[in-house]
Amino acid sequence: MQLDEKTFLDKTAKRKYDYLIIMTSTLCFCRCFAYSFMIESISKMILTFISMVIDTSAFMFLTVWYLFVMSAIFCTVYQNVNPSMYGDITTTMTSMFDSFLASYSYGSVKDSELPHMFLMIIHIFAGNIVLFNYLIAILSTTYGLLLETGVFQFKVKLYRYCERYMIAFDYDSYRELVLYPAPICILSIPVVLGSLMGENISAKVNTGYSYFIFWMENIVFLAGFFCFEMLLVFPVYLKNVYVMLAYSPGFFTSAFNSARWILLGPFYEVILILMDLKLLFDLCTMH
Repeated sequence: MQLDEKTFLDKTAKRKYDYLIIMTSTLCFCRCFAYSFMIESISKMILTFISMVIDTSAFMFLTVWYLFVMSAIFCTVYQNVNPSMYGDITTTMTSMFDSFLASYSYGSVKDSELPHMFLMIIHIFAGNIVLFNYLIAILSTTYGLLLETGVFQFKVKLYRYCERYMIAFDYDSYRELVLYPAPICILSIPVVLGSLMGENISAKVNTGYSYFIFWMENIVFLAGFFCFEMLLVFPVYLKNVYVMLAYSPGFFTSAFNSARWILLGPFYEVILILMDLKLLFDLCTMH
């Protein structure tokens, strides 16, 4: 898909495509990051983090509810006194959240400094001291439990991950559907269509598709192998000229071998390359 410059000049359209790109990139990175579950040390940390998020979900609900209640109180009392901080409920919630991070002031409200300071002290005490220490206690408990069960949880996740493929490999009609990652999996469309036509046809399609993927990969490998050996023709040719001159016994033998190699060496090298290529091809056919 190609976009012209008019699309990028339209802010609404550009924002939609930005969100689409962000979502696509996020999904790709999440798919790549999912393979980290196969590494025990990283998997334990990820499982610990997920458990912490789950265990603190109720606490997060209470925190948001508390923040909303305090925001409603401050907005009701001080929205006319300091509209920049308490003008509406959204601005007030932002100010209340900033006060959680120690970004607050007692003297921001005229003629009501003492009541404002009293309410702010209650808010800071309840939020920064009570709620945050409660959160630390929950996270510490979860982390301590996961240290004991982390290895077991890792093995459970690993078994579930492998079980998906083990079940698919038991059926010749569907095994090719789970083998290939993105973006190669887009080539599995014939296998998907074959799976809709019965197990016999699907098994044949899977077998043919397996050979197709195998030779598609190895043709590239054979071409790379051929190009690599062709790059070695000239250096090997020069080296063998030196070997014939330096190590052949006698002057006439050295001259004869060198002349023969200079004339026939390129043909020998091409023949040897073709023989190597045929040997590699024969090895591939043993699949």
